[in-house]
Amino acid sequence: MHHWLIPVAQIASPICAAIGVIIAVWNAQKSIRATTENAQRSGEGSRKIAQRRATLDLIVLEQTNSKLFKKRREFLRLRQEGDLIRWASPENAASEAVSHISAVMNKYEMVALGIENEALCEIVYKDWLKTTFVKDWVELQGYVYELRRRHNNPHLYERFERLAKKWQGENC
Repeated sequence: MHHWLIPVAQIASPICAAIGVIIAVWNAQKSIRATTENAQRSGEGSRKIAQRRATLDLIVLEQTNSKLFKKRREFLRLRQEGDLIRWASPENAASEAVSHISAVMNKYEMVALGIENEALCEIVYKDWLKTTFVKDWVELQGYVYELRRRHNNPHLYERFERLAKKWQGENC
């Protein structure tokens, strides 16, 4: 009756099996891509959360650590007196004033390094301290330039400078 069906079935059967394998492989690849993308998004989210947490921890430390607070207060007194460049001279290198200035600059360099290497969240830190960060750079740049000249090292506090200038150029 339907003798023509047998040869068609013999040809169609392997073709259907091949199509089934192709569809299964395609679906598996699609699933792997989706899983990989979700993992990357999840990892990215976790990294951002860790950045924000580290940044907030740093801000809390800056506000509650009595030694950091004292160094900052003394730095502000020196900044208000003006002429911070005088403290860059070799005669003042071992002074307590230089210790206060260095503590503030080292903190800013560390923050800039953390932001540059994505260990800290720039958005959070900038929201908290942009104005102070930039103002301190403006007041300290002469001091830093003198240190660079004296030590023949153009890289001293370069991350602090780069970040302060970036933020200074932003209008928001």
